[in-house]
Amino acid sequence: MNLLAYTVPFGNGFSATLSLEDAIGRRVTNPLEFPLFGVGAEESVFAPLPFTYAGELMPDVVGNLRYAGSWGSVQLSGALHQIRDVSAGLTTVDGVVVPVLNPITGLRNPTFADTHYGFAVALNGQVPLPFLGEDDAVWMSATYTDGAVGYINAGQTDPITDGTISAGPLALPFADAFVDPLSGEFKTNKAYGIAGGINHVWNSAFQTNIFGSWMRFDAPGIASFLVPSTAGTIAAGTAGTVTGLVDFNEYRIGTNSIWTPVSGLNIGAEVLYTRVDPRGRVAVPITNAAGEPTGLFRPSGSGDIWESRLRIQRDF
Repeated sequence: MNLLAYTVPFGNGFSATLSLEDAIGRRVTNPLEFPLFGVGAEESVFAPLPFTYAGELMPDVVGNLRYAGSWGSVQLSGALHQIRDVSAGLTTVDGVVVPVLNPITGLRNPTFADTHYGFAVALNGQVPLPFLGEDDAVWMSATYTDGAVGYINAGQTDPITDGTISAGPLALPFADAFVDPLSGEFKTNKAYGIAGGINHVWNSAFQTNIFGSWMRFDAPGIASFLVPSTAGTIAAGTAGTVTGLVDFNEYRIGTNSIWTPVSGLNIGAEVLYTRVDPRGRVAVPITNAAGEPTGLFRPSGSGDIWESRLRIQRDF
């Protein structure tokens, strides 16, 4: 990621950093191609509209205030993220780009929705645990975002154009914002969560980590809608399900162990459990044996998945 940063040490463990960072790397969008949007529905369905990010006019402004002492460290940080749109009011029907008409006024929604500013704030801390081991430590992080959901994932450095949070076959859309089909204006989404973990160093060559997190995605009410029970493309039993940008919780817990036989060589194994719990039952598209959409969908509640990884990393 391209950035320009300046850090000022104040002494006594205090420091502050101001950074101008490439905003493109923190963009999260989703095409929002929901089942039944204008297809097979006998009643009006005003689904949230996707948008395309416009060119970058300003970088993300990121800053932090940090203290590090013998007891550990704590950091308060924040970021300002610009959201600009170039395709609100346009949608694709049968491969043809057409204007979106406001269902109340009958006029087309503006091609340019607006410029908004999302933000994120985070509090991180780490405390050593010398009574367990010389290099043992516990850490915790809490993050709140509004219109800048990319900051909930500290490792994101590239734009995500089909943002989803998934567990097994359940994949729920995840995006910075959407366009309100009634007003043609931006609505931002919120995401917040906490994460923490503990690191235990058994000896100079072997360590174990245990970690977990909880995240909440919270979209405005206009972003989700009930699946029409009269639609011709509904599979049996889907009445009362919702689609669109649905509120959900994500839970993760995992552990890994890393062996370092020689300096620069890490061999590790990890086990991770993830659960995604939407608010209400959601509509999930049904695919055929080739993985192609059938035009039908089924209701789904929570989804979960177990994952395991083996990592061999050599640093030179």
